[in-house]
Amino acid sequence: MRIKKTLQPLEYKGNIIFGAGNKNIVRHIPNTKINRLLIQYLDGQIKRSELEISDSELEIALGKFKKLGLLTNNPYNSSDRYSRNANFFEWLDTTSNLDPFVYQKRLESSVVLIIGLGGIGSTVAEELVRSGVKNLVLVDYDSVDESNISRQSTYCNADVGTLKIKACASYLKKIDNKLSIETINKKICTIDDLKEMVSQDINLIINCADTPKEIDIWADKVSSELKIPVVFGSYASTTINTIAKIPDYSVDIKDFLASNAITSESIISTDFDTAVISPVTFMAAGMVGYYAVMILTKLRRPSTAIQIDLDGWEVLKYDIRAAAKD
Repeated sequence: MRIKKTLQPLEYKGNIIFGAGNKNIVRHIPNTKINRLLIQYLDGQIKRSELEISDSELEIALGKFKKLGLLTNNPYNSSDRYSRNANFFEWLDTTSNLDPFVYQKRLESSVVLIIGLGGIGSTVAEELVRSGVKNLVLVDYDSVDESNISRQSTYCNADVGTLKIKACASYLKKIDNKLSIETINKKICTIDDLKEMVSQDINLIINCADTPKEIDIWADKVSSELKIPVVFGSYASTTINTIAKIPDYSVDIKDFLASNAITSESIISTDFDTAVISPVTFMAAGMVGYYAVMILTKLRRPSTAIQIDLDGWEVLKYDIRAAAKD
């Protein structure tokens, strides 16, 4: 065991602070000589003989440190493909778990269904593969056109005219040649179409499709029926939205939209190409990807729907826990 380097212990106002900068993970212990020596010992800076405590006292102290989530078995091997992931998981983990790679293994064993390989879905697929997800089911029916290249990360000039599922899968395989990918070339027209795509081994659904207009509600219903979490992401010009539905924990998306959706009568037709640039789509994908990783690793259960207006940086947060609505 060793002290978590990622928590960067520092002295502050009579305490030793771990995880400063993130209020959700910060811990503190008294700034005593023995605690400072313990940290140095657990960081390999001093020998056991330099500790001024007995073996039984050391065992008790280690138990307290472990309970606070300050200890790790992380080898800090910077050349390991997922070493930065492990460091991140270790930093975020406040439990007594010593092995941050257990969270990496959860990603590797997960199966994720991604519906829609456009501005958000294609980039989320890339993010998850780079994070270590090894099993994907990709759904889309469209082909790559030149306009996609400006904002969708998995497509290049040579892909124009190619089915998105084929081009995206080829790109992802270049990142990880051990990746298992199932591709489905189909347009979802009914809720039954969606149900047919959701096998029992799916751990997470990510819906990035915007048509038909009922597709979010369908995905929400499938999530509730099959007890599979689903993450939704969207954007509209400078505004990005992310929400996760976790069965038996989150409110139904239909109810959430009924309470929070904006309704108005448009003066002109709303049928036009999306107004967006790649930084917006990438940020939206990043939020969806982050929620996905938190759900798959079980490090967090997203309890908040987020809307960010990038033109002014206004952030709106909505509590989506079902218990909060009772």
